[in-house]
Parts: sequence; C-alpha cells; structure tokens
Amino acid sequence: RGLLSRTHGGAQASSFQSVLERQRHHAPEKERIAEAAAALVSDGDSIMIEAGTTTAAVIRHLTGRSGVQVVTNSTLAFAAARLNPALRLLLTGGQFHAESESLVGYGALRTIADFNVRRAFIGTDGFTAERGLTTQFADGADVIRAMHARAEETWLLAGSSKYGRAGFVTV
Repeated sequence: RGLLSRTHGGAQASSFQSVLERQRHHAPEKERIAEAAAALVSDGDSIMIEAGTTTAAVIRHLTGRSGVQVVTNSTLAFAAARLNPALRLLLTGGQFHAESESLVGYGALRTIADFNVRRAFIGTDGFTAERGLTTQFADGADVIRAMHARAEETWLLAGSSKYGRAGFVTV
C-alpha cells in the first residue's frame, strides 16, 4: 500500500507514494476524467500536459486525432504518446524527479516558456477552498504555474479524493 519503503537492512515509513504507486488508485475515475479532457482536444490543437497519473492518461484518449502538438514534462505521458504517431510531442528538458516521473527545474521551465498552447491539463495532490491547489514539491508547483501562464485555458484534472487535502506547496 506504499506505507513503507525498503531500505538497506529494513524499512522506513513513506509519507509520499510515487506516481507509479498512485497510478493504481481510483483508476476507473482517472480514466473517465482523462477521456472527458481528451474530448476537449481537436485536430491541430496545441496542449500542455503536466505530470500526474490522470493527466498522463489523457494521451491514451487522443487516438484518432491528428496534428495535435503536445508539450509535456511527464515521462508517463511521453511513454503513452510514443504509441501514437499522429501526435507531435515535445518533451521538456530538466532534472528528472523520480517520485513524480517528471522533468522539473530550469530546463523544464525554459522549454515551457517558449510555447503558447490552447489548453494546459494540470494535476494536483490536493485542493481546498482555503489553500487552493497544492502539490508535494516546489519544483512541481513551478511547472504548473509556468504551464498556466502559457495556456489560453487551464484545466485541473483531479478526482474527488483530492478535495479537502492540502499538499506541502501552494500552487
């Protein structure tokens, strides 16, 4: 269940599950959200997809679209996009963050700043009325802010399990 992580000679408590562990949680809900988001994408669109399990699932639902330009910092989205040759994919540079399967930092932010898109699809670790969107690490919050700044519209893709939870960093 991701409550412990193996260490040399034992185990320690895990306060944060990796994206690969979280991918299995609420899978049917994530697929429905991703399918609805993909329905917003038309042939020839330009989009950004931020790292996360629900956001990466959008790629799988873009089958049949052509000329869609995708900018992403998500290695999960990249892996799915490789199977769809009709997509024009740009993977940001940056430092690899293993827990989120994402590219972050200066390289990612520099790449994102160079592009303008119609829609950005972002995720979150939690959101509340008081604290807004939150995530567990500052570099992830920076990527979300950068994508939002370069998109005409920003869509939050999050299931109900995220509501009422607050991550470490406010986006």
